[in-house]
Amino acid sequence: MLRDFNRDHFETKESHELAVWLTDQGKLVGGVYGEVFGQWLEVEYLVVAAEYRQQGWGSLLLERMEKAGQQAGARHVLLNTFGFQGKLFYPRFGYHEIGRIENYPLTGSQHWFVKRLN
Repeated sequence: MLRDFNRDHFETKESHELAVWLTDQGKLVGGVYGEVFGQWLEVEYLVVAAEYRQQGWGSLLLERMEKAGQQAGARHVLLNTFGFQGKLFYPRFGYHEIGRIENYPLTGSQHWFVKRLN
């Protein structure tokens, strides 16, 4: 109900869910899921299996998701991550931190990033 209420107040109601996943010889390596709403791609989840991390799979997922977002009309990306996840990863790809909460949930942090797509 809340989503319907909010959409009634936006200039557009059109949205598109997007998902990209990668496999290695039939084994799921990781995936990324999000939604394009208006001119924004909001990335909800990006995950790479532990044994495939630090090998470029996350970069490839992010690149493919950005391209899929652009094809769906997105001109910007919004995402959030925790301090132990991607706060150092996303800036390497042109993402700019626009906000953070410290001591979340107790001693950690949560970070919001945006990027303009070309």
